[in-house]
Amino acid sequence: SSRSTSQPTAPDMRARISATTAVRAARWTRCLSFQVSGQLSLSPAGEPVSASSGTVALKGLAAPIMQTDLVGTSEAVAGNEGVFEVTEVGSSVTELQVGDRVVPAKSGFGTFRTFATARPADVIKVSTELPPCYSSLLYAPALAHHLLTSFGDLKAGDVIVNSRAETSVGQCVAQLARARGLVVVNAPTDKAPDEEDSMKLLSELGGTEQTTCQHDFIGTPAFQKIAAELGPVKLALDAYGGGRPTARLVQALGSGGKLLTYSYGPAATVDVGTLLAAEGKPFADALAKVVAGKAIQTASFSYQQWYDSADAAEKTKLYAEMADRFLDGTLDVWVEEHPLHDFDFAKVRASDPYYVRQVILNKMTETPEDLVAQVKASL
Repeated sequence: SSRSTSQPTAPDMRARISATTAVRAARWTRCLSFQVSGQLSLSPAGEPVSASSGTVALKGLAAPIMQTDLVGTSEAVAGNEGVFEVTEVGSSVTELQVGDRVVPAKSGFGTFRTFATARPADVIKVSTELPPCYSSLLYAPALAHHLLTSFGDLKAGDVIVNSRAETSVGQCVAQLARARGLVVVNAPTDKAPDEEDSMKLLSELGGTEQTTCQHDFIGTPAFQKIAAELGPVKLALDAYGGGRPTARLVQALGSGGKLLTYSYGPAATVDVGTLLAAEGKPFADALAKVVAGKAIQTASFSYQQWYDSADAAEKTKLYAEMADRFLDGTLDVWVEEHPLHDFDFAKVRASDPYYVRQVILNKMTETPEDLVAQVKASL
């Protein structure tokens, strides 16, 4: 006997596909939030969000994992930096449209998630031409720009020391300084397992006219001989915020030079005695005398403090300029991307203090099943 094999109609098929997609989306709407234990874990975040009259609905595209993102309070969604795509616009919103890409206007937005809603004032519009991984990293060249422009009048030929030069910020410093004609001494972190890669990377990004050396070489008599040929060090960028690495930067500075201690998060102290207190009072006192004898100036810069206080127009303009540099090839950063559901492994990579690639979460809505299907389709 024959069995009926009637085919579903096109509307039936569309309804089934729509229902399947809705179930998958609801099942995989996820965010990385802090548990009571302080650990980050992937957890449900409810149905995909919809925009109200005065908000926009957002889909996560990419978010870098920062060290500051790995510590937080219970139930807070992690992630300060990241880029989203506008998927729906409320009836009273005129500043944004579907398809626009935006980044948070202030820190603490919670970027490690698949979906979100925001008011137009909560976000800043960025280029749609730039790949999401680089849009999520606009903070790095913006920070580097401030380090080179906001703390003294640096001219072509002036010498600077770029500590922790292998980081995304350090890479941007090397390239922006090169464009301004500054003489740069790049000093990646000492004794890194991938030190050779760091040296090669910085040579490629900064050009052959830049000098690259281990940080523990900075300030030594041998370094001073090189500095005598390069010229006095006008600016030392301190990404360590204390200890022997900071002391070496103090020793490297020329008369009237500036020690600029910077961070992505809270502002660091500018008092040399406090910066070097862990090394013991005699050591700190000796360096304080060096500071006084050379008339060294000290300053600090917190990117989050600047970002949270700057007006939207200033941030939009700076981010647009940095996006243009990525697009025209004059700026680049080493990155490594992982889908959101692969966070546990991505976190291991991002937690390595010597790792030179910026780890970025992407494919926020992708599931492990999607990945398996992609692999099967490629076979």
